[in-house]
Amino acid sequence: MESCEYGWPVRIDHVIYATHDLTSAIRHFDEQYGLTASRGGVHPQLGTCNSLVAVGRRQYIELMAVADPAADSLLVRSLTKVLADGDRLFALSIEPEDLEETAARLNLQITEGERRSTSGRVIRWRMAGLGEAAGPQRLPFFVDWGDSDPDLDESHNGDVDGVAWVELGGDERTARRWLGESGTLPLRFAGGPPGPLAVGLRRGPETVVIR
Repeated sequence: MESCEYGWPVRIDHVIYATHDLTSAIRHFDEQYGLTASRGGVHPQLGTCNSLVAVGRRQYIELMAVADPAADSLLVRSLTKVLADGDRLFALSIEPEDLEETAARLNLQITEGERRSTSGRVIRWRMAGLGEAAGPQRLPFFVDWGDSDPDLDESHNGDVDGVAWVELGGDERTARRWLGESGTLPLRFAGGPPGPLAVGLRRGPETVVIR
C-alpha cells in the first residue's frame, strides 16, 4: 500500500474521463483499449451520470457525462468547459485512510455523494476537494467509501491488474503539498495544463495507456 509523509496509507481510487456521450465513450474504450464498461447511474445532486470501467484492485475509470446541463453545479460547468475541446481525462480521485484528517489538513469541507445504479441500488460515499478538482488547478480530490463500494462489475477486464501510474499536469510542488505524500503514489508529473493527462494500466507484460 502506498504511504504518505503524514503517516496514513493512500491509494488511487479512480480517474474520471469526461465525455459528451456515454454510449460513444463506452464504444471508444472497447474499440481503442479493449476495455468493457458497465452502466453506472445518475448523480442527482451534481447533474452528471456515469459508466464504470473496472481495472482491477478495486480501481476504475469513471466515464462521466453531463446529465442536466441546467444544473447549478460547479462540476457541470467545469465539464462543459473541458468538453469544448473534446472527450478527455478530467480528474483524479485518491482514497486516504482518514478523510477527516485529510480534510482538516487542507481546510476542506466533507460532503456526501450518492448515485442510483441501473439496478436501483443507492450507492453512497463521502468526499472532499471536488471543487478544487473541478477548478482551474484541477487538483486530485479525496473519497471515502465507508461501508459502501463503487459497485464495479469485476467480471469485466479481468486481464487488467490495476493502475500502474497516472501522469499529471500542472505544478508538481503544489500537487505534492496538496496530496501530502512522499512520492510513493505512482504519479508522474509532466507540467503543462493541470489535471490528469494519461493513465497507465497493467495488462500482463504490457501497459495500456489512456489519454
